[in-house]
Amino acid sequence: YLVMLMVDLDDFKRINDTYGHAAGDRVLLRVADILRKHAPVDAAICRAGGEEFLLAATSRTGDAAFTTPLCRAIAALAGNVTASIGVTVVHGDDVHAAPRPADLVLDLIGAADSAMYAAKRSGGNRVVIGAR
Repeated sequence: YLVMLMVDLDDFKRINDTYGHAAGDRVLLRVADILRKHAPVDAAICRAGGEEFLLAATSRTGDAAFTTPLCRAIAALAGNVTASIGVTVVHGDDVHAAPRPADLVLDLIGAADSAMYAAKRSGGNRVVIGAR
């Protein structure tokens, strides 16, 4: 399975506005460290924009069990930082069978992004599994 996550820090503007952009940058670095610590060893992690991170990893079982501990670890940061995490999962055979795998990856990113916004609408600081 391919697991795709969109991670967005909740109310990040408040951190920059209250403590300054240097403090916000330090929070982003700490969140990146948490992502590396909690993600599967084969994960690809990038900053997708402002306070958003994208993570792609493989899973033998199709679950994303690491996402809840990841969400909790981010919430444990000082300064009341929390994250809304959207997840989508696709079977590896679907990736290999796709006529244009790059298009499938873009679809997965879009589905993870939609799930992340559902997490935000539900109050943030949570994981939502989305459909592709």
